[in-house]
Amino acid sequence: MKESLDIHNTNTEQSPEEPMLQWFTPAGTQWQFKFGCTDYAAAREAAAQCSIFMSDDEDEHTDNVFRSCYNCMYRRWQPTSFQCYKRYAES
Repeated sequence: MKESLDIHNTNTEQSPEEPMLQWFTPAGTQWQFKFGCTDYAAAREAAAQCSIFMSDDEDEHTDNVFRSCYNCMYRRWQPTSFQCYKRYAES
């Protein structure tokens, strides 16, 4: 009976970073976006889950939907994608 109870006693808590791993790869103190410069749906999904999203200046926006990682102040463009400085901002 104890064995069956232990099976149901799993830890379901996630680290604060774990949900972001769907869209980002850790890169030092930043996050590297996995989906490049034009996957607007993924950028919007990630921004919807982000607790510190902050809009960049409107003239820096590249997505016509406001809450998108492509429009975030913590985003820094790279040649094929962008890095998110969220980890740096939280520390």
